Amino acid sequence: MNVSDPGRAFIKSFESYRSMPYQDEGGKPTVGWGHEIQPDEDFTNGITMGQADDLFIEDLAEKAEHPVTLAIQVSVSQQEFDAMCSLCYNIGAGNFDSSTLVRLLNQGATVDRIATEFGRWDHVNGQVSEGLSERRAAEADIFLNGNYADHA
Repeated sequence: MNVSDPGRAFIKSFESYRSMPYQDEGGKPTVGWGHEIQPDEDFTNGITMGQADDLFIEDLAEKAEHPVTLAIQVSVSQQEFDAMCSLCYNIGAGNFDSSTLVRLLNQGATVDRIATEFGRWDHVNGQVSEGLSERRAAEADIFLNGNYADHA
């Protein structure tokens, strides 16, 4: 399964395009659509929108679609997959894989119960982040209702 076009637009709306490297909320060097700069990468001269889009598609597959597909053991809808990929893209595959959200999903919990787990991932360095709180609420809305329109 791949993230849908509305799902990609949603993730991009929260990541925001930045042509020059910056430190994300967690202090990680980042560029483009939330691409974490690796030690062997040099973006000191910036990145074009096209380069950022290419990196985003690669990162989405590697950091979200593949890990989510491996972690879930039950069938999910497109909207549920998109919401989980947004979460995974943001918190990392290891955190996603070991999350209560994944455990509850695989155990057959109700969608309402699973959706409450998105809100647990709204902290940066021990502090609640308003931006992450908004993103988690929007992901839960997509997961439950397929409502992309109000968030992208």
